[in-house]
Amino acid sequence: MKIKKLVALILACALILSFSAIGSVSASEAGSSDTLTWVLIGDITGLDPTQSYDDITNMVTNQLYQGILTYDTSVDSNLTPDIAESWEIVDELTYVYNIKPDILFSDGAPMTMEDILWNLDRQMDPANASLVGWMFDCVESIEQTGDWQFTVKLSYPDATFQYVLGTSAGYIMEKAPWEADGTVIASGPYAMESRVTGSNIILKKNEYYANADNVYFDRIVFNVIGEDTTRVEALSTGQADFATNPPFDMLEQLKADPNVAVTMFDTFGVDFVAMNTQRAPFDDVNVRRAVASAIDVNTIYDSLLVDICGPSSGLPFNASLYASIGDPAEWAAYADAYKEYTYDVEQAKAYLAESAYPDGFTCSLVVPESSVLNSEALFIQATLAEIGINVEINKIPQNDVYAIQMGTTWDAENDCRDFDMGFFTWYADFPDAAGTLIPNYLSSNAAPGGCNVSGYSNERVDELLMDQTTKTTAADRMPLCMEALDIIGEEVPVVIIDYPRQGALQNISLSEVPLNASYMWNLSAAGMMRN
Repeated sequence: MKIKKLVALILACALILSFSAIGSVSASEAGSSDTLTWVLIGDITGLDPTQSYDDITNMVTNQLYQGILTYDTSVDSNLTPDIAESWEIVDELTYVYNIKPDILFSDGAPMTMEDILWNLDRQMDPANASLVGWMFDCVESIEQTGDWQFTVKLSYPDATFQYVLGTSAGYIMEKAPWEADGTVIASGPYAMESRVTGSNIILKKNEYYANADNVYFDRIVFNVIGEDTTRVEALSTGQADFATNPPFDMLEQLKADPNVAVTMFDTFGVDFVAMNTQRAPFDDVNVRRAVASAIDVNTIYDSLLVDICGPSSGLPFNASLYASIGDPAEWAAYADAYKEYTYDVEQAKAYLAESAYPDGFTCSLVVPESSVLNSEALFIQATLAEIGINVEINKIPQNDVYAIQMGTTWDAENDCRDFDMGFFTWYADFPDAAGTLIPNYLSSNAAPGGCNVSGYSNERVDELLMDQTTKTTAADRMPLCMEALDIIGEEVPVVIIDYPRQGALQNISLSEVPLNASYMWNLSAAGMMRN
C-alpha cells in the first residue's frame, strides 16, 4: 500500500469521541462578565512549586504565584523583575537579587526573606525530589546578604542559571501555612477558592496583589475537558472563554467560527517519540535504529502537521534556539547534515536483523488523548508492522503521559519508567537550547523526578553537556553541543517528529492576549479583559 494512501486510510478511520464535561462550571454558572472560564485538556498535578512543572499545571500556578523574576510579553521573552526589585550578575559565579520589601501574600501576611530562602532551599533539597531541582545543580550556596537581599554563589559557571529564577523554580509561597497543613498561599494575582479533582479549579482575585488594579477578572474557573470535540463545543457555544492546545484537525472549523478567535504562535517546543532505553527491547541500539528508519517523519508532517508545526531536522530544538549556543548559520548547516534516520524499510529491516530481535516483537506505544497524535500513532503502527514490529496503541490521559515523562510512574522490576514507546512534548523553560538538552539527555535526569524520559545514558554526552554550560560564550558552547548531538544521533533514544506551534482560543469578547515562545499564561501581565 502506498504511504500517502495509508495515511488517508488512517485518517478516515480515526474516531473522534464525545464525552460530557461532568462537573464543569459553565460561564453563566460561574457568574458575570467578571469571570473568565478557561478550559484545560487535563487536570493539574498539584500546586507545590517543586512538583508543578507541566504546561497544564502552569496555566493555573502562573495565576497564583509570583516568582523572583518573570518574562515579559515581548517577542524576545525578556527577563524582568517580579518579586525582585532588581538583580545583578556580579561575576560568572555570583548573582545578587534585591527583593521588594512590601509584598503581601493572598492572606495578607507580609512576605519575608525567610519565606524566600525556605522556598529556594526546598527546590534544592533532594528529599523533595523537585522536578526543577536539576536547575540548581550548579549552585554552591544561597544566603541572605542584606535586609532584603540574597546572593547565589555557583560552584561553576552556568550559562543558563540567569534564567532559573524566572521559571517555576523561582516561585514563592508562604512557609507557615504549607508547614501547618500543606496549604498553598502565594502572592500572585489570584488565590485558590476551590478545587474538584479531575473537574474544575476556581481562583479568586487576590486583593493583596501589588498590581490588583491591573487584574480584570474577579474569578477564573478552570474546567477540565480532555476530549477535543467537547472542548471545541464549549468554546463555540460560549460555555468557555479561553483554551489552549487546540485540536489541530479541527483548526479550520475553529477559524471559521465567528465566536472564536484563534492565535497560533511559535514556541521553544519539540514533539518526539521516545523509546525506553532502560528495558528490552529498546535497550538494543539496533532496535532503536530500526524504529527510527521505519517512521516516515516527512510524510507524517506533510499529511498531518503542515502549518501547525515546524518540520523536523532531527535536532531536539528548533532554529529559534540556535543563537543561544552558537552561530545560527553554522547551526543551520549542521542541521542540514545531521544524522537523520530517513524512511527506509529495507534499512530498517537490516538494523532489526542486527539486533537481538531479528524476527520482530510486540510493544506498546502510549499516546495522549489527541486526535492528531492518535492519527500519527496509527500511522506508526502500520509502518512498523512492515518490519515485523507489532505495536499496541495505549491511549491515556495527558496527566498519565506527564506521570511517565516525569518518572512518577515507575517500573520497579526494571527500575525505570513504565512504558515501551510514547509520544511526548518538551518546551524549554527558557530561551536556551540547554533547556532541552540537559533535562532530556543528561543521565542523572533519568531518575524519578527527572525529565529524561527515554532513560538515555552516555558518559561522554554527560561530560559534554555539563562542560558546555560552563562556557561563557555561545561560540565556545557550540562544538561541545554538536559533539553531544552527534553521539545522540547515532544512539537515537528518540525520534524527533516536529517542532510544535501553540494555539490560544478565545471568545471574541476578550481582548487580544500578547503571546510569545516562552508563553507564561500570566493574565495579569497579558492584561486580558473583555472588550
